[in-house]
Amino acid sequence: MDQQPFGTPGGGQPLVAPPPDHRGAPNQSFALRPEFFMKSVPLYDAQGQFVEMREVEYVRVNIAGDMKSVPERKVTDHHRYREWPEEYQAFKRGQAHAVRGTPITQWQVLKHRQELVRLLEMHHVYTIEGLAEVPDTALPHIGMEARTLRQEARAYVEARRLEEPVNRLEQENKDLRARLGEMEEAIRRMEAAEGAPTLPHDEVRSQTGPLPLPVRDTGDPPPPPPAVEPARQPRQPKPAKAKTEE
Repeated sequence: MDQQPFGTPGGGQPLVAPPPDHRGAPNQSFALRPEFFMKSVPLYDAQGQFVEMREVEYVRVNIAGDMKSVPERKVTDHHRYREWPEEYQAFKRGQAHAVRGTPITQWQVLKHRQELVRLLEMHHVYTIEGLAEVPDTALPHIGMEARTLRQEARAYVEARRLEEPVNRLEQENKDLRARLGEMEEAIRRMEAAEGAPTLPHDEVRSQTGPLPLPVRDTGDPPPPPPAVEPARQPRQPKPAKAKTEE
């Protein structure tokens, strides 16, 4: 039996933890777009007698490039916690259906081609990544430009894939600089609280001069102070001899 989550759509209540046998990597396909919703289904007793109508969670799977095949299935724990966990959590919080990938409405190739955008969305193509995964069998249903657009979408996805390591490294460097700035600010606050100078060390060194050399303690008594010579007394001038009268 499925483990029923508590809470109602839009209630904002937490979800139950996924069962151990349903943990794993989510579905990474951009060609599939799940749409969770509540559906009224009849409930029968053991004798087959109708009891009531009950709201049950269902998922509608939109397949990129396929307008006719839109399967609806009763939601299971496999859908909730393994295949589409992010989309299901958004549904439980009453949020709009999460779209993984880059929306085609943001693609410069289709910036001034709104009719083509609506045509792609009619065929359940909502992202550039989803367009890149459209199968060959669905291309004729989209139109004459479908194959060219899919090729451009694949080139876009490949370029993003090559840029991802560089972008990740730039983000890591940015985070590192931010952490270093926070550490320097914390050190300045500590020095200010202790009454220490808050100037950078090179400025403090230039204002206070070179630091004195450390004195090595050898255990011997300190040397006597140097002898101070007595100050020399200035010479007194000799008195002049008085002249005698002849």
